[in-house]
Amino acid sequence: SGIANGGFIVSENWRGKGIGKLMGRVFLRLAKDLGFYGVVFNLVFATNKASIALWTHLKFVRAGTIPRCARLKGVDD
Repeated sequence: SGIANGGFIVSENWRGKGIGKLMGRVFLRLAKDLGFYGVVFNLVFATNKASIALWTHLKFVRAGTIPRCARLKGVDD
């Protein structure tokens, strides 16, 4: 009860325009304003390079990886 959990999906038409970064920054600010002392995104697929780059840019640290946790259509391991 002090750690916020979030997840975002950006429509394909809007990717690469800074929408994810904006949502991430707003979410971090909102979580802080609401009194949370930490934020976690517990489902970021290792194959989603853009998402990993975004969270790295926002100073998140990868806590762990679960191999083969899902099969994504059109994505090889």
